[in-house]
Amino acid sequence: MTEIIEQLNNEKNLYQTHRYNYISKKIAFIVSLFGLSSLNINTVSFYEVLYLIPFISLGFDIYILNEDFKIKRIGEFLKINESISTKWENWVVKYKNPYASIAAFGFTMITIIGSTILIFKRNSIETLYDWVFWLWLIIALIINFTLLYYSKRTRNYFK
Repeated sequence: MTEIIEQLNNEKNLYQTHRYNYISKKIAFIVSLFGLSSLNINTVSFYEVLYLIPFISLGFDIYILNEDFKIKRIGEFLKINESISTKWENWVVKYKNPYASIAAFGFTMITIIGSTILIFKRNSIETLYDWVFWLWLIIALIINFTLLYYSKRTRNYFK
């Protein structure tokens, strides 16, 4: 039994590393894309990349949510065994960080708002009448709030 518990703890640590790597890559990728979108080389402009940034951020959020769910699932299973690690798991759940679950979605919301402002600044009045822009914005917001809803729901899944 202790071999299985040790294996699950190792697996949980691996998933935590994966989640951390996804978060780091998300931030690096988004910042790089914002930089790329500001480039104007002769007659070539990369501002259209701004339309992709929120969706790439949302894609990373899905991977982060997946790793987070795996961690929570193992943590809940480990609670069955009364050991010091289980007591620690219970204590962490009881005094969890309330901001951790919304951090990824907050960052994605910032990317959506930032992209929207930069697109609007680039095209100004034309953007207000562009149905593609509004469709893009609505879809990005719906997906972000849907992922936030499922994130909150999975947090309560194991209670």
